[in-house]
This record gives sequence, structure tokens and C-alpha cells, in this order.
Amino acid sequence: MLKCPKCGGNVIEEEKLFHCENQKSEYKDNSWSEVGSCNFKVFKAALAKLGGEPVTEDLLAEIIENGEAQVDLTSKAGKPYTAYAVLDDKWGIKVDFNRPKED
Repeated sequence: MLKCPKCGGNVIEEEKLFHCENQKSEYKDNSWSEVGSCNFKVFKAALAKLGGEPVTEDLLAEIIENGEAQVDLTSKAGKPYTAYAVLDDKWGIKVDFNRPKED
């Protein structure tokens, strides 16, 4: 089982996302709010707008273990490229476009 990089709780897989077992949401006054002690979550479609495949448990494990994972993406023009997915406090993961290119 994956461990949350923020609090060490178990990461739970659901249909559309992965989230920490300590992350809870509550619907009140026509909006959702976080009420749990941890806000770690990663939507499986996080890389979709960049032409990436859905985030899998294996990919998320690599990102949590190594702080990053190489991902294959496709530009809007249809050209494939490689980037690195990294942990992000706000979005769970994000793509690092500023990483220096290796020679």
C-alpha cells in the first residue's frame, strides 16, 4: 500500500482519484470543503490535458518514492515529448517543464 507523502497515512485508490485516508470532504452550504487533517489527492486524469495517460498506482508510487517520474506526453500538435511529473502541494502532482535537459 502506498503511503501519503504528507502525513504517512495510507493512500486509497478510488474510481477517479487517489487520496490519503486522512483526507475528508464535507458538502455544506452548496460547496465542498476539506475537513480532514490531510489534503493529499491526485486525480487519475491529472496528465490528460497534456496528452498523458491516466495516473496509475505504479506511476504514483514512483513519484512518491523518487520525488519525480518520467512521463510521455503528446503536444496539441500531436508531437510526443517526455517530461517529469513531480509532487505538488496544491495539485498533488504537476509536470515540471523547467527541469534542465540531460546531455
